[in-house]
Amino acid sequence: MKTQYSFPVQEPAEGDSKYPNSIEFSRQISFQDIRAHLTGPVVSVCAHIIMLGFLCSIFVPAEPKKEYMEFTVTPMKIVEPPPIEKPDIPELEPVEPPDTPVDRDSDAQSSMENDPVINSGDAANGPVSDIEVPQIPNSPGIIDAVSVISIPVPPGSPLSWRNKQGIKDILEDNDATKTDPHVTGALNWLKEHQNSDGSWGEDKGRQPALTGLATLTFLGRGTTPMSQDYGKTLVMALKKLVEFGGNTSADGVISGDGNAYGHPIVAYALSEAYTLTKIPQVEEVMNKMMHVIVRGQNKNGSFNYRYNNAPDQKTGEPRNDLSYAGWNYQALKAAFTAGSNVPGIETAMKNAVTAIEKTHAARDGSFSYGIGGDRGSISMTSVGTLCLQLLDHGKNPYMEKGLRWLVGANNGRYLDGGWKENSGNAWALYTWYYQTQALYQGSRDKGDAWKKWDDKFLKGVLAREQERDGHWTSPYEKYGPSRNGQGHGEGTGSVFKDSPLDLYIYSTSLCCLMLEVYYRYLPTFKMTSLEGKANPVQMQQEDRISIE
Repeated sequence: MKTQYSFPVQEPAEGDSKYPNSIEFSRQISFQDIRAHLTGPVVSVCAHIIMLGFLCSIFVPAEPKKEYMEFTVTPMKIVEPPPIEKPDIPELEPVEPPDTPVDRDSDAQSSMENDPVINSGDAANGPVSDIEVPQIPNSPGIIDAVSVISIPVPPGSPLSWRNKQGIKDILEDNDATKTDPHVTGALNWLKEHQNSDGSWGEDKGRQPALTGLATLTFLGRGTTPMSQDYGKTLVMALKKLVEFGGNTSADGVISGDGNAYGHPIVAYALSEAYTLTKIPQVEEVMNKMMHVIVRGQNKNGSFNYRYNNAPDQKTGEPRNDLSYAGWNYQALKAAFTAGSNVPGIETAMKNAVTAIEKTHAARDGSFSYGIGGDRGSISMTSVGTLCLQLLDHGKNPYMEKGLRWLVGANNGRYLDGGWKENSGNAWALYTWYYQTQALYQGSRDKGDAWKKWDDKFLKGVLAREQERDGHWTSPYEKYGPSRNGQGHGEGTGSVFKDSPLDLYIYSTSLCCLMLEVYYRYLPTFKMTSLEGKANPVQMQQEDRISIE
C-alpha cells in the first residue's frame, strides 16, 4: 500500500513577495533596491582602501638625510731651526808660499821620487793660483742636524757588491777567505786608535791624509753608518772629513801637510763615501774639493804640489809629479763614479790619460816620476799602470807595456815582495799599494804573475807580517835603516820621526787596502761573473744608511 504524504501550504505573509520563483523575483528588483543593498559595502571598501593607503605611507622609508662633516683648517707656522754653533776648533796656521817657485828640471824631479807621500813640512811650491773656490755652509757639525737618510746602495752601482754577501762570494771565488780575519784585525786596530774628534794621527799636518786613508779601509769593507761593528767609527770619520773639506785655506786647498797630499786623499775618501751613503753634505764638500782638483790640473794633464802651476823659470813648463797626480787621478775617478757634477771632470780624466801617456811614459815601457826619459821606476810604473786601468783604459798600449814591465823588469824580482828583502826600499808599502791593484786589475783572471803575487805576497808575506794587535809597520822601519833613526821614507827616521803611531796608521791603512783588493774595485770580467750570483749587489738590512 503506497503511503501518501500531504503538507500544508503556507500563505505568504503580508509584505512578502508574491513571486517565490527567483527569476520572476529578480525581474521585480528596482534601482532603489540596489542602492539600498550596496551603499554599505561600497562605503566600507572605500574606507578600507583609504586606510591601507595611509598605512603604506607610514612604512615607506623616507630618503636619507645628507650629513656633512665640518673641517677646520689652521695654518701651520714653520719655525726656523736654531743655527748650528761652530765647535771650538783650533785654527791651523796657513802655509806661507815662497816668493819664487822652486827651480826644477826633469832630473831634479826624478831625484824627488823618494818623497811621494805624507809630509808635514812647509809647502815647497806655494798655493794654487786663480782658482775660484765655491763656498759651503759652516761644515763642522754639518751632519749633526737631526736628519734620517735610509738609502740602500742601488743595484748595479759600481760599488754595490760591497756588502756582506757580495764580499763573501768574491773571497770564495778568489780562494781568499783566510785573508778576511787579517782585514778585521786591521779595522779593529784602526777603530781603537781613532781620535775622539774622528780623525787619525798625532801630527796635525798629517791628520787629513791619515784620516782619509783610514776611512778608505772601512769603506772598502762596505761599512756604512748603520754597520754594527764600525758604523759609529765611520760616522765620526765622515764628520771630520767634512770638517777638513770645509776649513780650507783661501785657495781652497786643505790646510795640513806642506805638499797638500791630504787634499786629494780626503776628496778620494769623500767620493767613495758619497757613492755608498748618498749623504748630501758629503756630496757638497766632495764637489767643492773636486772643483779645486779640476781647476788645479796643469796644461799637460798632470799635477804639482798644492796645484801650483807656475812655469819653471828655466823650461817655462809647469812641474809634473806623477806621485802627487796618482792620488788626484784616483779622486777624479771616484768622484766621477759618485756622480759629481763639477764642470770639466770628464775632460780632466781624459787629460790625465794624455799626461800618463805623453808626459810620464818612459821609452822602456815604464813610467817616470816627472818627464818620461829612458827608464822609470817600480813605484811610478805601478802608479801609471793602475791609473790607466781606473780611467777606463785597461786595454791601452801604454798600460799593457807598463804591466809587462812590472812583471818582467829586474828579472822578475819585483814580484818577490817581502819585508826583509825590501828593508832598504824607503817606499815599499806605497809601491805595493799600487802594484797590488795594477796586477789584480790587469790579470784578466788568469796569469802566473797575479797568482804568484796573490799566493806569495798577499796570502803569505803580508799576512805573516801583521802584528798580533792588528797593525803593520813598514819594512823600512822594521828591518831597515829607519829603525836606527836614519834614512828618509816610511819610517821614524825622517818622515814620521815625531810619531811612530802615525807611521803605524799609515802602514796599517795601506796594508789593509791591499788585502781588500779582491772586492774594492772589480775588473770588468769580475763584475760580469757576479751577475749570476744570488743577489750579489743587495745591501743587507743592517747596512741601510741612517745618520742622526
